[in-house]
Amino acid sequence: MYLNLVAEQNILEYLPKQPDGGIRRSAKRLQNSESGTYHEIYIDPTRGSLLTKLIDRAGFFERINQGGFVGYIIIILLTIGIVLGALRYRFLSAESKVLDAELSSGNFSDTSVLGKLNRIFKDYHGNTPEDLEAQLEDVLSRAVPVLEQNLSTIKLLAAVAPLLGLLGTVVGMIAAFDAIKAANDISPAVVAGGISQALLTTAFGLITAMIVQFFQNFFVSRIDGLILDMEEKN
Repeated sequence: MYLNLVAEQNILEYLPKQPDGGIRRSAKRLQNSESGTYHEIYIDPTRGSLLTKLIDRAGFFERINQGGFVGYIIIILLTIGIVLGALRYRFLSAESKVLDAELSSGNFSDTSVLGKLNRIFKDYHGNTPEDLEAQLEDVLSRAVPVLEQNLSTIKLLAAVAPLLGLLGTVVGMIAAFDAIKAANDISPAVVAGGISQALLTTAFGLITAMIVQFFQNFFVSRIDGLILDMEEKN
């Protein structure tokens, strides 16, 4: 690990927090190296000033903590959206495989949508195509809600996430002004916490909205494709 020289006492001590990434790994490689081998390692020519600034930089989880309670809510919404998206993708993939298997084999299950459509088509003996079309459309209309399950929730998450980001912006700015009032000072160090929360929650909200909106558009396109295949193949 990296050390710091305490000049007054002429001793070395471990840094309170080790740097991340390649800098930390270079120290580990040197520690685990054998005698006579060569390894590159980073050093701080300023005797600790640069390393101190580097380790003071917030990491991934520290950024999340800086977002405050609004940031946590947005992260929870993102997690819910990803879980719902994964479940919907799994379901639609299974439905697509069943559809392809039935079309390739010609054996339709009585419980599948294609099986119901095929049975209605074979059992129909009327003379009005409109009646047959109405019966087929009824089966398809009943299949759509099953395919679109949870899509309304995903759409809602995509709409709510940027609004929560905006709420976090307002909360962060309020915190910044409260800090100015309490310290009677407008220095960057005083307002940094509130501004950081404002910007981070905005970023969290936009990222969450983009990811969830992508899921929603992808699934709508996938469902439309499945319905179209059912209509064309029957």
